[in-house]
Amino acid sequence: MEYIEDRGREFLTVPEAAELTGHARLTVDRAIADGTLQYVAVAPVGRHIVKVLKKHDVLAWFIDPRRERRSDFVARRDARLAELIEADHLFAAELADARSAHLIPA
Repeated sequence: MEYIEDRGREFLTVPEAAELTGHARLTVDRAIADGTLQYVAVAPVGRHIVKVLKKHDVLAWFIDPRRERRSDFVARRDARLAELIEADHLFAAELADARSAHLIPA
């Protein structure tokens, strides 16, 4: 699979993220802990939890389809970011395109 990029944003699957970070078996938390990726925030988008990460100057939106929206606490804690993401029509359109291309499970 290849990266879906738009203006510096990357939508990553687990294998792609593992390749990007050099971890054979990636856990995002491990990549954050060792400094490979910088944690920015986490936000709910639809049924998914999106971890917003940064590597150098590139923001990466790590979408984990196994994680459902955990609680209202997550939404409240990152409400501002969630609003920005939800309001970004390009993001929503690209997410839909990725799903239709079977890169991200619906």
